[in-house]
Order: sequence, then C-alpha cells, then structure tokens
Amino acid sequence: MATASPKSQDSAGAHRETYSFALTLSGVQEISEAVEQSLYECGCDDALLSTCDGQASLAFDREADSLVEAIRSAIADVEKNKLGIKVVQVVPPGENIINAVNALLILRGRTPELSSEIEALFNKWVEHRQARAPDR
Repeated sequence: MATASPKSQDSAGAHRETYSFALTLSGVQEISEAVEQSLYECGCDDALLSTCDGQASLAFDREADSLVEAIRSAIADVEKNKLGIKVVQVVPPGENIINAVNALLILRGRTPELSSEIEALFNKWVEHRQARAPDR
C-alpha cells in the first residue's frame, strides 16, 4: 500500500521511517494559493498538492514510527484546515504518478502542438518529486 524509505533519526535519537502515500481530497474545486497555504499551515509541508481529472490529492512523504501513524497524522493535519477540505481515500504510492502520466498522455493526444511543453512540464514534476525523495 505505501512504501517506506530507510530509517532516519529524529531529534530524540529514535529511528523513524519515511512513508510515501497519497490522500484523495474533497472540498477542493481548484488549487489556489489559499488552499495551498491552508494545508501548509495545518502541517502538510511534507506533501505535494495536485489535481488529476478534477480530483485533488496530496502525495505525502511522511516520517513516522509506522505506516498507520503516518496516515493517521496526515489525515488529522489535512482535516484541521478551515476551508472544509476532507480526506476521502488513501491511495498507494505510484497510483498518482500513473494517473498523472495518463492525464499528460491524453492531453498530448488532444493537443499535439503542445507536446514539447507537456513533456517539459512532466519532466519538471518528476525532478521535483526526485528532489523531495532522493533515496527512492
């Protein structure tokens, strides 16, 4: 369901793993600065907000003692927001990437004149994900 990276040490010396997973959200019509800021302030600074086919999600790389703790704390953080955003589903890692690639392929097929721009956008997104999780 989720992947875990090698254990890291927190400030108290305890070993914690980084778990990767995504949360599908409701209550987000479009990504705006207000949505991004609200989620960031609620503790989702370890997640990437995106939409695919009108569905918003947060892809997390969260440190915790267990996968259950990582997911539980992420859901609690999301639902602290004041914009009515709720979690509706936990998504395994990779599924968001597959959905993103499929959406880009559809877009490329519909607008072949933008193929190079779409590919550049996808490459930038991949670089961003790799920079956030260099051990994977």
